[in-house]
Amino acid sequence: MKGLNISEVFLFLHLRRVGEQESKAIRHIQQLGIIARELNLTLVLPPMWKARFGTCYRNPFTYYYERDVFKTLGVVSMTFEAFQQWTSRRFSKPTSRIFNVLRSNTETKSSPEFEHVTISESMHHISKGKRDCLEHKAPRITFASATTTIRPAMPEWFLDPSQTAGLANDIMTVFGRETSNIISVKWELRHPIFPELAVLRNIEYARRWTELARSISTDISPFIAIHWRMETAPVHHMLACAEGLVSTINSIYQLPRGNSLAIDANASSDTIAVYLATDYPLETPTAAAHSGTFRDLHENHHAAIRSLMDAFSSDGTLAPLRLTNLAQEIKASEERHGIRWEDMDSGLKGILDKLIAMHSNWFIAGTRTCSRRR
Repeated sequence: MKGLNISEVFLFLHLRRVGEQESKAIRHIQQLGIIARELNLTLVLPPMWKARFGTCYRNPFTYYYERDVFKTLGVVSMTFEAFQQWTSRRFSKPTSRIFNVLRSNTETKSSPEFEHVTISESMHHISKGKRDCLEHKAPRITFASATTTIRPAMPEWFLDPSQTAGLANDIMTVFGRETSNIISVKWELRHPIFPELAVLRNIEYARRWTELARSISTDISPFIAIHWRMETAPVHHMLACAEGLVSTINSIYQLPRGNSLAIDANASSDTIAVYLATDYPLETPTAAAHSGTFRDLHENHHAAIRSLMDAFSSDGTLAPLRLTNLAQEIKASEERHGIRWEDMDSGLKGILDKLIAMHSNWFIAGTRTCSRRR
């Protein structure tokens, strides 16, 4: 479906309650894009805010990503803003059915017609609070009287490729039978239903942010990038982890400048920066963590960060190096780049951290006992 007409059917993504943040959630959107492509539907690109996707969030998809990011997958897509215009301009009100695709299964067997899913319907279909923003943003949509809930029939379906393929086929069969104009989806699966090779490995972020990341990377080069997510890591390990990180940084710094693994054979010691990307609130310990799910900041987290920063003090082990982070670099270049730290949401900050780290001369990731691992 290349154009817009009154008979067009849309796959509408409702990701408000998905427990995944941007880096994983975008993969789920790709999975839904493949479903849209296979069923000849148009994918509506959801808004985002603080690393969460869904119709209730405030920033357009294109604030973070290039508009045609899924084009190489053969997916026809439109922004949520264009979708709103479409619903408002149709002569007849568009119809929609809500589908909840959930990860858990309380049933003991599959539905009579399907081997890999269980299906149930609810007449009250969705609580008023969870539907308000959709009705407010697209008030002309007429919803079906019931919601369809789909659950995997097998608890660990993702461990068996045949179960995974069967689940994907059953979900597409259910969606393919829908006659409403809009298939409105809440997606809570945590594992892909299509092979990894079927999705994009590199997501193209909006040019504004890739250029900003490149500019900051140039300003601080040569540099070591550290990605340290403390959330879910054992709290009692934190101080030892900081000490181990200091030792690792020092070993990189001490490499002979002629060594092929050294940061830069021509760089003087006082030009080397260490860029720290972390979910710990470096601006101030009383600030919120840089993750919507990291809620329990412990004294051990604070002690670990103090230990790391002490290493960069005038009499510290890493005194010749400069410790920096996204907040420092954004605030130092507000006038040049035209963006304020206070205006950035946590999702955008995470994206910029990744883009900057990609340009580093050295990259240090957290170990299994010291950092959140995927």
